[in-house]
Amino acid sequence: ARERLSAILDSFRPVVFTVNADTTKTYDLGDEEFQVKKFVAGMVPGLLLLTIVYGIMALASNIIAGDKETGFLNTVLITPVSRSSVALGKALAVMTAAAISAVSSFIGLSFLMKDFQKMMGDAAVAYAMSDYFFVFVTIICVTFALVSLILVISTLAKTARAAQTLSMLPAMILFLGSIITTNASFESVLARIGFKNFLVPMWNAAYLTKNILLTGFSMKEMLVTCGINIVFGII
Repeated sequence: ARERLSAILDSFRPVVFTVNADTTKTYDLGDEEFQVKKFVAGMVPGLLLLTIVYGIMALASNIIAGDKETGFLNTVLITPVSRSSVALGKALAVMTAAAISAVSSFIGLSFLMKDFQKMMGDAAVAYAMSDYFFVFVTIICVTFALVSLILVISTLAKTARAAQTLSMLPAMILFLGSIITTNASFESVLARIGFKNFLVPMWNAAYLTKNILLTGFSMKEMLVTCGINIVFGII
C-alpha cells in the first residue's frame, strides 16, 4: 500500500509542484496587504525628508551664504565673539527649526496615513504606535545629519540662491533612494549588501524606515543608524 501510494504521489509531483520547476522564472507571492505596505514604505521616508528640507530651506541656505553675500558675516566675524560660538549659534537656529519642521511633518503624515487607510478600504494596513515612534526617531536623527550637510553647503556656496539649489540635492537623492529600497530589481542587491546598508549616513535611515514599515528591524540596526547619523552631523 505504501509503495503504491508513493508511486501515485511521485506521479503527481511534476504536475502539482511546478513553482520551482523553472529556476529562470520568479513569482511575486506578496498579498494585497504586503503590496500596500510596500508602497507606504517606499514613499514615507522620502516625503518626510522633502517636507522637512522645504520647511528649513530658506533659513538654512541664507543663514551663512546669505550673510556672506550681503557682507553681514564680515561684521559678525570682527566682533569679540569666537567663531565657534557664531557657528554653533547658527547651527542651533537651523537645528531648532528643523526639529519643529520634523515634528509638524510627522504629525501631518500621521493624519494623512489615517485618511490613506480609509481610502484603501479592505486593503488597508494598520501600524502600531511603536512603529510610528521608531520612524520618528529615525527621521529626527537623519534630519540632524541632513541639516549639518546643508549648513556645510551653505558655507561653501557663494550665494544664497546657489546654496538653496544645492541643498535640495541630498533630499532628492534620499527621496529616490527610499523608492529604490522597495524596488524588486534592487531588493536582491540590497539584501546581498546586508548590514552594510546601515553604515552609510542618511541612506541607512531610508533603508531602516523601509524595514520598520515593511519587514521588521532589530534594535542593533536602529542604534547603529541613529549613532552614525549623529556622529556624521557633529563631524
